[in-house]
Amino acid sequence: MNQKASLNLSDAVFTAVLTLLFVFILPGLAAALGAMGGIYFDGLQELPPYALKAASAAVGMLAISTVMCAVLKADREFISWPLRLTLIGVVMLPFVRGSQKAFTPEPMDDAPTTGWLVNAQAGLGAMAKGFIEIVPAALCTVSVVLLAVGLTRLVRARYRR
Repeated sequence: MNQKASLNLSDAVFTAVLTLLFVFILPGLAAALGAMGGIYFDGLQELPPYALKAASAAVGMLAISTVMCAVLKADREFISWPLRLTLIGVVMLPFVRGSQKAFTPEPMDDAPTTGWLVNAQAGLGAMAKGFIEIVPAALCTVSVVLLAVGLTRLVRARYRR
């Protein structure tokens, strides 16, 4: 009888934990991931077309390099830095820009502003716009060049023997 009572208690605790998990925690995580996805896509829309082309070229070169290394049974060491550069240019910078847009309050029209403050804000806005236009494309272009050099060395070393 005592074993049956402890079994019922453990079933009740297990059911309570699962209810807590499925009713509260998982929907909250899904909502947070959805909000983060929206923030990322807002930042991704800020990228100019040439940055998106460079990003797709970098991702394609990463895929080709990974497949070539697997086929040739070669070391994948040369892929690590281009992978980091591509992730920074394609994932981190748009996410940061999107979060800046999402969490920066809109300026109020009746707020008293001085001339130097308006000029400083305009200068910082121009720097941020230039940063999001140039840096992701440059990082992905450097990644493509590094992957091309690494693949050239890999194929040359493999077929020159």
